[in-house]
Amino acid sequence: MKFKMIIANDFCESVRDGTHDSPKRTDKGYKLITSKHIKDNYIDFESAYYISREDFDKVNSRSLVEVNDILYSMIGTIGLIYRVKEEPNFAIKNMGLFKVKDEIKSKWLFYYLKSPKMMNYMRTLLSGSTQQYVTLKNLRNLPIEFPENTDDAKKIIQILETIDQKIELNNQINGNLHELVNSIYIDYVSNINDYNSNRTEIKNIAKCILGGTPSRSKEEYWKGNINWINSGEINKFRIIEPSEYITDLGLSKSSTTLLPKRTTVLAITGATLGQVSRLEVASCANQSVIGIVPNDLKLNN
Repeated sequence: MKFKMIIANDFCESVRDGTHDSPKRTDKGYKLITSKHIKDNYIDFESAYYISREDFDKVNSRSLVEVNDILYSMIGTIGLIYRVKEEPNFAIKNMGLFKVKDEIKSKWLFYYLKSPKMMNYMRTLLSGSTQQYVTLKNLRNLPIEFPENTDDAKKIIQILETIDQKIELNNQINGNLHELVNSIYIDYVSNINDYNSNRTEIKNIAKCILGGTPSRSKEEYWKGNINWINSGEINKFRIIEPSEYITDLGLSKSSTTLLPKRTTVLAITGATLGQVSRLEVASCANQSVIGIVPNDLKLNN
């Protein structure tokens, strides 16, 4: 199978970004979607606010979102992607917008941007010291590998879509099991009282470890081989891969700590405030995350 390399701006009709302004909030109208509302190929409309028709038209004069477009989070939790499958009725702010009218090219770009190869490549392009971001120029110049034979692209996409369908089914099963576990837990806790239990504070049975972020101004602290997550990852059912990687020096020169596999992690600020997940890989975390590590590690099993 042969591939050709095309930069994103030539592969797509255009590559744009959403408004940089902050349209006034309204009680009803149209949703304004930002990077923090993009999850794992879905949009969290609940936390987005409304803008007026006038602002909606003003934003869309710069970046109208249409079917088959790809949305890409350029700031915050960088690299989250959403492919528009139905006629949209929202506007975007500080979002990368890959405009792709052809369905096959749209699906290919979606899977290509999600690939570990491209995720790792994007980390080399990050700008900013306090809050990192990807520039529009870098998005436009992204190298895209596409099969010379479109039929080959269709076959690969079909395989990936089949896998995605199985993943979605497994996630639904996991969600149902999670609800069942919560129900059993609530029933169990409701039967506990001061006479039949030994209650204690969590500090007596576990360590609560606050994460930290190595200085972004020190290049030698980043792109190492130590896993590191931001609070956006806590939105996932289980964490199986890091947001970024830090070096041994970054670990030793910051307040972050390497948390062991199976650690319970809790988001304490940001869009994922209150969310809980579990590390399936040993990882450090940022200052918006607390790791709960039992004194008896058997409790983690």
